[in-house]
Amino acid sequence: QPTEPTKGTAVLGDVVLTGLPEDRRLNGVKGVGLKLISDGRTVVRLEDGRELAFPAENLVPAAKPAKAASTKCHFDLSVVPQSQLERLARIHAAAIEFHELSESSGEANMRWMLDSAVTGDEEFITMLGIKTQQEAKSLLERVDADLQLLMGVDPDLA
Repeated sequence: QPTEPTKGTAVLGDVVLTGLPEDRRLNGVKGVGLKLISDGRTVVRLEDGRELAFPAENLVPAAKPAKAASTKCHFDLSVVPQSQLERLARIHAAAIEFHELSESSGEANMRWMLDSAVTGDEEFITMLGIKTQQEAKSLLERVDADLQLLMGVDPDLA
């Protein structure tokens, strides 16, 4: 809980304006307290660029946003079983190949091949470079997610 500033105290940094007459339409406006001037008010640069002076009782320190976590993903692959890593690598390689072959063989042909693999057709499972029907299902999910993410295509309409 922010403490109430006392008269003549500078409120520097991020602030929110409060307790002002409603006709000024400044309550809730954010700004940055820059400096204390001789009459005890704080000069605040508002978001729109104006610099105005306010008494300390009309300034509340703004809550600092939570610091974002690092955008880097730190994942220890040593905790994942080797067989799982190999499965993920096969699905990843098959997804890339699927997209590349869709260019030359056509999306409909590749989709038919993948659907056949999902139903358990061993020949198509092998042709796609995967090992099991479950990997075919995972590949289908991956391909659909890729299409939706990269091209905005709804896989049910493709």
